[in-house]
Amino acid sequence: MPPGDFRGNLHARRRNSSSHRTTREMLTATRHAAEYSNSHRVTLEGVDLVGSKIIEMNVFGTGGLLDSHRVYDRDFVSKIVNGWQG
Repeated sequence: MPPGDFRGNLHARRRNSSSHRTTREMLTATRHAAEYSNSHRVTLEGVDLVGSKIIEMNVFGTGGLLDSHRVYDRDFVSKIVNGWQG
C-alpha cells in the first residue's frame, strides 16, 4: 500500500492473509466479546484482535468471514446461516 493509505490489507485488495494458531488468550478475549454481544442481542459480528487484545468489534460487518473461507478452505458462512435457521 502507498504511504499514508489508511485502509487495511484486505480492503486494499491484498490477498496475503494466512492461517495462524489460536492461543488460549485469544479465545478468552473472544469469549468476553461474545458474552458482551449476547447481552446486547448481537448475533454476528467481526472481532479484530492484535495478539490477544480486542481492538475493534464490527457489528455491521463481519470483516474477514469470507476471507476465512478462502484461507481455511471451509464454508463458515453456510454453517452460520444454517445455525440461525435451527
